[in-house]
Amino acid sequence: MNVTRRLSIDIPRETLKMYLNFGFSLIKISELFGVSRKTVSRRIRQFGLLEEVPQHTEISDENLDATVSQIY
Repeated sequence: MNVTRRLSIDIPRETLKMYLNFGFSLIKISELFGVSRKTVSRRIRQFGLLEEVPQHTEISDENLDATVSQIY
């Protein structure tokens, strides 16, 4: 029996929490980590971040772009 196992992608909890606190979308976070949006959603649930992260933010697109540029 040939069982294929996926490699686990390391997504640090605090980094993910920071991105969420800055208001990054799941799509943007998935691009930053090079994973699917579904993987990011799964990690958010695994880490229990749904309750810890604000649901809305006032960050503008310009500020979000500037923050992403600083991280890179």
